[in-house]
Amino acid sequence: MATIISMPDGRLVNFDNVLTVGQENKSLNLLFVNGKSERVDYASASDAATALAGLLASTGGTSSIRGMFYLTPNSALAGGGAAVTVVTGVGFTKDLVGANWTGTITIGGDSTAATYVNDTTLLLSWNTGSPGSVDVVYTTADGQVFTLPNYFVYE
Repeated sequence: MATIISMPDGRLVNFDNVLTVGQENKSLNLLFVNGKSERVDYASASDAATALAGLLASTGGTSSIRGMFYLTPNSALAGGGAAVTVVTGVGFTKDLVGANWTGTITIGGDSTAATYVNDTTLLLSWNTGSPGSVDVVYTTADGQVFTLPNYFVYE
């Protein structure tokens, strides 16, 4: 039985044909097994995150859906010491090898230390950055890349 999901613009999507779903701010990016991709826009990043979590739940958690939704907090002092933030997303378990999380997350191109909490939560720690907005990039162990452009702010 196919997993058909109604998107906010009224389109119906057969999620049995979706290879990956990622989130960029308030949009979801769908990649299909035939190589085509589609972008689905939502009113806010929070709405997109809720939709992506619902998609994972509707597929029984067995889909290849992975993604990074948001960081809390999404800012830190540029000259301050080590910072800790929570990453919320889906599919982090797929990057576990034993007890070690094998994906990577960079903030402004700098590596972070990620601690796996559960399938939807990671804890990050890192040092400092230069003032301004920077990209946050999650790269899965098998090379999928999810980006939150200009999402994190060093103050």
